[in-house]
Amino acid sequence: MLVFGDEVRAPIGALDTSLSYNVVISTDAGDIELELYDDLAPMTVENFVNLSRLGFYEGLNFYRVIAGFMSQAGDPDGDDADGPGYTFNDEFNRELSHDSAGVLSMANAGSNTNGSQFFITHDAAKRLDAYEGGVSKNCADDLVSCHTVFGRVTAGLEIVIGMPERDPSTATTSGVKILNIIIVES
Repeated sequence: MLVFGDEVRAPIGALDTSLSYNVVISTDAGDIELELYDDLAPMTVENFVNLSRLGFYEGLNFYRVIAGFMSQAGDPDGDDADGPGYTFNDEFNRELSHDSAGVLSMANAGSNTNGSQFFITHDAAKRLDAYEGGVSKNCADDLVSCHTVFGRVTAGLEIVIGMPERDPSTATTSGVKILNIIIVES
């Protein structure tokens, strides 16, 4: 188990990468099952696993949903400005891409600003990759969008794609609510 007391803290490299990590995100619209890429993005997976086990995501909404693009969650206030109180560095891997629907990725506010916010794609969004044509993009440039891929949906993609569109700045109702997240190690 990867919980250090009740402490919400940045990842420190303590994930047991000899294990595989799968996730069930239970929402009020149904369950979303994912596999995590602990071997390719260990710090990001450690962060997500730790926050999930601490109950950080319980009761939070998918506060931003853009039809045909993605569903985003992980902001405690649902206003696209908050996180866990820390940030950690990006983990980019040439093997991972936003190449289809169901890609699990970190939301960020620029280079090395990962925290608790994540999104799941509705379709391919390769413009979010850190590599273009096998060449690294300048992810330190604020005008360039680069996001860490750390998993993919294995079941329940229809739940993600079926979420009602939601803009946090104009929404009058809450989005699909995360009831809990279960981490399964094997």
